[in-house]
Amino acid sequence: MKAKWALLTKIQLLEMFGLNKALHSTDRRAKRRLFGAAAAIGAAALVLLGFTAAVCVLLAEQGMGGHVPAFMLAICSFTVFVYALVRGAGGLFAVRDYDLVMSMPVKKRDLIVSRLLCAYLPNFGFALLFMLPAAIVYFVYVGFSFGALGAIVLAALCAPLAPLAVSLAVGTLLSALTAGFKHRNVLRAVFGILAFGALMAVYFLFAFSAGPDPWADLTDLASVLIGKAYPPALLLDKTLTGEAVWGVFAFAGGSAALAALFCLIATLCYTRIRASLQARAARGAYKAKQIKRSSAFSALVKKEFRRLFGSPAYLLNSVGGLLVIALLVIVLPTGFGETAQSVPLLKANLPYMMAAITVAMLGSACPSASALSMEGTARGQLFAMPLSARKILLAKALPTFALDAPVSAAAALVCCLLGGAQWHAYLLCPLSCIAAAALVALGGIFLNYKYPKYDWTQETQVVKRSAPVSILALGAMVPGLAVTALTVFFGWIPLLALAAVYAALAACLLVWLKRAKLFV
Repeated sequence: MKAKWALLTKIQLLEMFGLNKALHSTDRRAKRRLFGAAAAIGAAALVLLGFTAAVCVLLAEQGMGGHVPAFMLAICSFTVFVYALVRGAGGLFAVRDYDLVMSMPVKKRDLIVSRLLCAYLPNFGFALLFMLPAAIVYFVYVGFSFGALGAIVLAALCAPLAPLAVSLAVGTLLSALTAGFKHRNVLRAVFGILAFGALMAVYFLFAFSAGPDPWADLTDLASVLIGKAYPPALLLDKTLTGEAVWGVFAFAGGSAALAALFCLIATLCYTRIRASLQARAARGAYKAKQIKRSSAFSALVKKEFRRLFGSPAYLLNSVGGLLVIALLVIVLPTGFGETAQSVPLLKANLPYMMAAITVAMLGSACPSASALSMEGTARGQLFAMPLSARKILLAKALPTFALDAPVSAAAALVCCLLGGAQWHAYLLCPLSCIAAAALVALGGIFLNYKYPKYDWTQETQVVKRSAPVSILALGAMVPGLAVTALTVFFGWIPLLALAAVYAALAACLLVWLKRAKLFV
């Protein structure tokens, strides 16, 4: 008889990536959506592989070829930790199918093991994107040996264990401490935003504060990460350098022991932890308030804002792009300052470049790409409202435009001020960002209308891994980055053309909304 935890893991993985529905559905659109999502993930993986390989080669060229796997192990572990911490413990405890699963003849241990494996396997695949190039570069510069191969493979297998266990423990503790707060979801979302912002800030500060020899700074960073910031990586490094053969086994044993300890504690306290995480608002005296009258459209818009700010995963994945835009506005003009002064063409066109980069990043700041799917099984109540389908879709697109337009326009104005732009740039750059925000908001709801996903059990399946989110992020980034490159040589003309195209497409989508129809 097949182990129940293995069967649960298989079912959850098939459902997580949409394979089960695509394999057993007669709808060809489901298969096309799966193929498109796989293509988007593959493209992102190739980009990350190329970037990781370039960093490994550059580090090896500085005479640190033997330390490359340990360096990548540290980078991978930090990334997994931050991502899992931002995501929180919702994937383990706060799931919608809990009652259905626990009604089956399965033990809590099987459920927890299966959910931990579902968290581990994607992170292991992510770890391979770091460790595979590191292994190849190590073998090219140092030489191949079966002992080194076994050490790197064992390190890659255990790399996500400790970061996942620690981040899930911290996330569970934070969720339990804030379970009684009235605005607990906002607090968790703010915490996630701060963690994400801190990671991006550290990256940008390193990227743009390098001295005359940036790769010497990379060597110093590798030494700090391996020796001080992440000591477990030092165990792998000692094994590969021949100082201590037992190092990688100590790393693997410690990681496995930490994961097993978390699994044991979670099993013993699972019901209590889940009940705490499902607690509602804090107790308080009822206060009578005057009822305010409003239209159905404005009520729906307010509901969308409350839904956005009431879900940490939804908010973080929606405003993450805006946070990156804010950091870019602060760092890029300063980091390019000396270069811009020495290159007149770059100095004159820097505001247009920054506006185009802002436009490219807006695709990753789009709540409307998942707003319709977030209704889930309760969508029947939404569609029964005394509103036309056009007004419902506009209400779901409005929060995206209300967030993206002012933030991106303000970022463009700041870039114009820092770049010493001419007067017409103060009009073109903000207007181009507003046009892009309108297209992103309407394009997100259009894609979500065409490719909805109502049968989700975790919000991350909609806000992070759905087809509309991936398509919009890539669709906005490609033309935005292309125009960024063209502005270096042609100035404001490519940005004006892009703004005109975006405004025309937004107008077409606005007209198309009149023909939209919503069915339960």
